[in-house]
Amino acid sequence: MTEEPENPPTESETENGQDGPAEETIEAQAQDDPESKGSSEPSAEAEPSSEAEDVPSAEEPVDEQDEVDEDATADESQEVDEPVRIPSLKGLIGRKVGMTQIFDETGAALPVTIIEAGPCFITQIRTHAKDGYNAVQLGLEETSQKRLTGGQLGHLKRTNAPPLKHLREFRVRHLGDLEEGERITVQVFQVGDRVDVVGTSKGRGFAGAIKRHGFHRGPKTHGQSDRERAPGSHGAGSAPGRVLKGVKGPGHMGSVRVSSQNLRVDLVDPERNLLGVRGSVPGPNGGLVLVKERRKQ
Repeated sequence: MTEEPENPPTESETENGQDGPAEETIEAQAQDDPESKGSSEPSAEAEPSSEAEDVPSAEEPVDEQDEVDEDATADESQEVDEPVRIPSLKGLIGRKVGMTQIFDETGAALPVTIIEAGPCFITQIRTHAKDGYNAVQLGLEETSQKRLTGGQLGHLKRTNAPPLKHLREFRVRHLGDLEEGERITVQVFQVGDRVDVVGTSKGRGFAGAIKRHGFHRGPKTHGQSDRERAPGSHGAGSAPGRVLKGVKGPGHMGSVRVSSQNLRVDLVDPERNLLGVRGSVPGPNGGLVLVKERRKQ
C-alpha cells in the first residue's frame, strides 16, 4: 500500500497547476513594476469625457446666414422711418372723373363720385396782418410757360412753383405750419371725413319755368290751347306796375356755382391721387371742383 502525503493540494491549486506561494510572488512583482501597472489602467487620452464632447470647438464653421440676419436686424433697428408730414390745410383742387359704386364691409353698395384731386402747390399765403384775412392760394395742373403771362410767371416764380394752370384760394382760420411752395396731396383727407365740394353746374341754356323751377303745367281743357306750359301771372297791373326782382320765370339755366355740402369721404388713394365722396358732385365729368373741409360743423 502507498502512503498519502500529509498536506494534499486544494482544488484551486490543482486547477491552476500552481501552489499558493507562487501566486503571491506574481502579484508582488506586478505591484513593483510601474509599466505593467500603467498598461493595466485605462488612459485618459484614449477615452475623453462626455463634458469635452459637449463644448464646441473654436474651429467649427459658423453659419453665414445667421450672421447676415443679425446684421440686417441691427441695421433695421438703427434705421427709423421718418414720419410723413401732412399739412394742416384740408383743401384741394381737383377734377371730377365720374360716378361709380364701391362696397363696404357688409357688402352694401355705396354710390360715390371719383375726384382726381391734386397734387397742388401752395403759391401764396395771405395773413390777417398783411391782407386782412387768412387764406391759402393753391395751384393745379402744370402747363407750358407760353400759356401764362409775365405777371403770372413772376407770381409763381416767387415761391419756386412750376407754371400752373389753375389758381384758387381757400379761407382758413389758422395758418398753422404751412409754407409757400409746399406740395399738398390727398393724404390730408381720411376715410370718414366730411367735406364740401364746390363746382360749376352743367349749362342747360334757355329753359322754361317748368324745367328751370319745377312749375306745374296748366290745364289742358277749359278753352285754352297754348297756355299749358306757361308760367302764369307775374304780379298785379297798376300797383306796383312792374315785375319784382327775384320772381321765378323762364331764363338761362345752369353754369352757376353750386356747393354740395357735408359729403362723406369713402375712398382715399394717394398713389393715383383719387378721392371718393358719397353721392353726386356738381358739374360735368372733367369739370374743375374744390374739395374743402365742411363749413357746417
